[in-house]
Amino acid sequence: MPARKRRVLSRRKLQKKRPVSFKKKLLYFLLLPFLLVLGLILFTSDCLKGSTKLSLASITESGDIYIDNFDPEAKEIITLVVPANTQLEVSRQLGTWKAGSLWKLGESQHYGGKLIQESILKNFYFPVNAWGEGRAHGLVSRNITGFLKAVFMPYKSSLKIADRLKVAFFSMGVKDYKRKEINLKDTPFLKKMRLIDGELGYVVTEGRMEELLIYFSDAKIAKEGRKVKIDDRTNRYGLAENVGKTIEIVGAKVAVITKGNKEAGDCQVYGKDPTLNQKIVEIFACKEIKKDSGGFDSVIILGEEFAKRY
Repeated sequence: MPARKRRVLSRRKLQKKRPVSFKKKLLYFLLLPFLLVLGLILFTSDCLKGSTKLSLASITESGDIYIDNFDPEAKEIITLVVPANTQLEVSRQLGTWKAGSLWKLGESQHYGGKLIQESILKNFYFPVNAWGEGRAHGLVSRNITGFLKAVFMPYKSSLKIADRLKVAFFSMGVKDYKRKEINLKDTPFLKKMRLIDGELGYVVTEGRMEELLIYFSDAKIAKEGRKVKIDDRTNRYGLAENVGKTIEIVGAKVAVITKGNKEAGDCQVYGKDPTLNQKIVEIFACKEIKKDSGGFDSVIILGEEFAKRY
């Protein structure tokens, strides 16, 4: 064998036997526990589990409310915008306020961002199941700074760090053409007119747009034809029917609404469908109890305390 060829083969053998550098070992050592912790965090989060959608309401510095819908089945993100100068009937019997005032109102009344979630539910029937400060909207951002702040920086939100990480990983995988933003002022949901304070703004109309409501429908619940019973013990006209509208937007069918005597208590849910029960808990802040639901997949009991905060 020629000497030159032997030298080439010898160099190749040395290259193959070259040990892993200390820096690489250190990197592997540090990276492994990080990946294990990350995997554990993602595993413990129920956000976007299976085909379950996440609807996150947040309010930015401008006062606009953003409702970000994360859909794991369609692999898309749809954002609905409620302008700051939209006149809304606020939950918990707090009267009529502009959307841009809800965060400060919630803070002053010690309800926090929950008031935004509840008020969106009350005015539009949208099944929003999470809330956050304006920074939370960064979870859909293509701006790396805003995105990282939404994931790691501290701010008030119903989403835990594990939830934010899981939503962030999902968001990173959604293509641009699968993202859409719809301002409700450009839809029949809102009408421009002079508000009670004399300024021009928007009011919620009675009309409903099916093409928007589908963004909130849970495919799994809708496909399985889930049936819900609402036991209304609030003695509040139209309340159970409004709750039923939200349930049907989710994808279930309200099979029956019963009216009973007025009773103290808040909201309870029980039934044989844990996915639907959990959805109802997240949307209406009901307490899940153990009880036979008969021929229904879920049963919701509405009490007097629920009427006060709806």
